[in-house]
Amino acid sequence: MCYILSHAVSWNSLPGRLWLLDTVSTNQDPVKLRFVLPLIREVVNESHGVAPDSSLNARGNDVYHQVLFSAFSPQAAGLINQEDGEAWDVLLQAVKMTESGKYLSFTQSDWVVDHTHYTGFHGTQLIALTQVRSGLFPALSKGRRVQICGLLLDLAVSVCQTR
Repeated sequence: MCYILSHAVSWNSLPGRLWLLDTVSTNQDPVKLRFVLPLIREVVNESHGVAPDSSLNARGNDVYHQVLFSAFSPQAAGLINQEDGEAWDVLLQAVKMTESGKYLSFTQSDWVVDHTHYTGFHGTQLIALTQVRSGLFPALSKGRRVQICGLLLDLAVSVCQTR
């Protein structure tokens, strides 16, 4: 797996990178997060004002983000729970962001309806929240769980204030 991930990280072709990452998408080894964290950071930073990569269509970008964020698995909780670790900061950035790159604020035009679980979330933010919901939350330390709950309350208040 490390061999495939090292090639995926260094490959500049997004479709090629997606193909390689997809081959290990079901593997939940914590080392996966170590390898793909720079790519996740890149996605979070690019989502703040830079258009998605044109070599992938919108669905391809969503799949790419889902494959990357799948590295935030319960098995990687040790890395995510590290006090000075970058993984937690990157995950929080993804949860805080909106489609327009703003933090903790929504306008009516930012809202989308996801008929499965969330209203008012979208894109990379929704993918990050889905990953937290799908097993990561119970694996987080108590302090991390409190922090993410506080952030979600801030987001909810922000949405309610813009109505």
